[in-house]
Amino acid sequence: MLWTVAVLAAIAALFFGLGRLLADAWTVETVRLLAIDRGRIAAVLADLPAWQQWCTVDPVLGANTERRVESARAEHRGRIVWNGAQGEAALTFTALDADVVRYAWTIRTVPIGSGSIRLRPVAGGTEVCWTDDGRLPNVGARWVGWFGALQEAVRKQQETSIANLASRIEAADAAAGPPAGAPTDK
Repeated sequence: MLWTVAVLAAIAALFFGLGRLLADAWTVETVRLLAIDRGRIAAVLADLPAWQQWCTVDPVLGANTERRVESARAEHRGRIVWNGAQGEAALTFTALDADVVRYAWTIRTVPIGSGSIRLRPVAGGTEVCWTDDGRLPNVGARWVGWFGALQEAVRKQQETSIANLASRIEAADAAAGPPAGAPTDK
């Protein structure tokens, strides 16, 4: 019996001791080149109600999670809020200009992370750099972070969202047709 208690104490000491040494923060960055003008991308990023059409970030806070947009534009303090049985999550926009959208994440009003979508004009289009970062507040979360599952899920959300953003803009451009005065293939 004493041996079992000693082994369990050693495992707990190892879990908590090593856990305190693991990183308490994470960052995920995805960079893609889109053959789309920066201004077109910035206009879609600024349209908060349109985010649900391309952005895959959608926290589930219970069976009846509801989403609401508290501003028509991603201006300072514009918010997208999710409410459900497990509480509230909010994406609050903290900065917006032609080159960057910055935001902060909260769950139950507790800050848990932040992110940005930066746009940089390059030959042939726009470089889109999406960065998210967050804190791992306790030893259990640090062990989960160490295995990378959270970071991989965020990376997939970023990649899919950027692809959806490009598709949405390209579809809108195709529906609008060529600009007035543009040559046609007739």
